[in-house]
Amino acid sequence: MRWLLTCCLILTLVACGSGDDDSEPDTDPTPTAVAPTSTAMTLASPPAAIAASPASAASPSAVETGQRGGIAPDSTAGSSEPTPTRRPVTVVTTPRPIAKTPTPRVTFTQPTETPTVADDGFTIVVDESFDDPAATMFFTGESDFGVIAAIDNGLYTLAVPESAWQNIVAIDAGDLGNAAILIEAGIQGDGAVGVVGRSVTNSDNTWTFYVCWLATDGRAGCHVSLASEWIELFTVEAGTVQVLEVNELFLSVVGDELAFDINDIEIGVINDASSVAGTWGVFAESFSGTSVAWYDQITIATLAE
Repeated sequence: MRWLLTCCLILTLVACGSGDDDSEPDTDPTPTAVAPTSTAMTLASPPAAIAASPASAASPSAVETGQRGGIAPDSTAGSSEPTPTRRPVTVVTTPRPIAKTPTPRVTFTQPTETPTVADDGFTIVVDESFDDPAATMFFTGESDFGVIAAIDNGLYTLAVPESAWQNIVAIDAGDLGNAAILIEAGIQGDGAVGVVGRSVTNSDNTWTFYVCWLATDGRAGCHVSLASEWIELFTVEAGTVQVLEVNELFLSVVGDELAFDINDIEIGVINDASSVAGTWGVFAESFSGTSVAWYDQITIATLAE
């Protein structure tokens, strides 16, 4: 079922062609470079010295970040919280090798004033290629924890200081339940890049959300933040995933089933009912030094159960 959803989304997006997005900002908190020989994209140099684009003021709901949690190897977050009831996770521990050359870039639907509804049930609600910084749906500027979000040459970048993490969620996309997010992204430095789903602010100002990620060392997995306490859903060990310069991360949550793929390889599938709906976006974390996560394309779609 999940593979069918993934294929349908990618086929639908390819068929529709690429485009720009028109909206406003929202938020939350290296690989060994593999030189691509295809047309995916090239970074002239690490965008570490990023000056923030003309900063737009973020609303309190725009920047979702915290001092607790994160996926750093020494993180102890989540140890005091009960683990939610879920069925055994399916994890691919020995995936087939990933091609060193990134596959041709996926193209996305040209945004319109009303969401695009595809024949297969996908409704595209966010389609960001960052060609127009003034029309972005994602926060730019500096967050309370020193993370600098900027748009430079068609890339959305998050420069994250050591031991910090940041979630950035799309503004005005609404609370989505059954949905999926597909990104083309990379990470420079010692850290992780990822996606966020069903993020909500609780009455005590803590956060609940799903986050799935890819780390520089080839680790990958998903966590749930329950009232700002992080609990591991599933992970694969260092070296399992070959990190490319351009990586496709795909997260879908339909009903209670969460599924995560990287570069068309299944990382894990699990049932979890911690969050039923919320905002969706991207994630970045730095384990040491300053890490820079970058995103070339972000597409979010709702889908039928």
